[in-house]
Amino acid sequence: RDKDANQSCLIIAECANFYKKKGLTLLDVLNQLYEKHGTYLETVESITLTGADGAEKLKKLLADLRANVPSEIGGYKVIKYQDFRTAKCLENGIETDIVGFDRSDVLKYFMEDGSWIAIRPSGTEPKCKFYYCIKGKNQKDVEEKKVKYFKSIEEMTK
Repeated sequence: RDKDANQSCLIIAECANFYKKKGLTLLDVLNQLYEKHGTYLETVESITLTGADGAEKLKKLLADLRANVPSEIGGYKVIKYQDFRTAKCLENGIETDIVGFDRSDVLKYFMEDGSWIAIRPSGTEPKCKFYYCIKGKNQKDVEEKKVKYFKSIEEMTK
């Protein structure tokens, strides 16, 4: 028995009534928040590296990404790079240690537009997972950036 739904519905109804008196809908208010703070999209994409040597291809991909940190992804400059296996962070040409995290085979790239991409191998199959947090001005901008990021990652994994 979940009683939180009743309280949530009541709060939403109160918000809708409050903004209706101001001549706004909840969608209007949501769009104002997007205009002020940006629009975000979080998504995951998996790429399976097929064939008998799929696991080796995956190891090579991650080794290459560690050895050659991309300067840009999807046309956006990489401003910070974190490697959670080595617990190292590279930002503005300065390498520092990552503290407070367990070591894990994860790479994370932060872009100049406020987006980030994390990459990690699957532990059970020759598959690589790409976690995206894409920031844009609006929904259209986010969708366009998503296509650019996906294409760029696809090229990197060939």
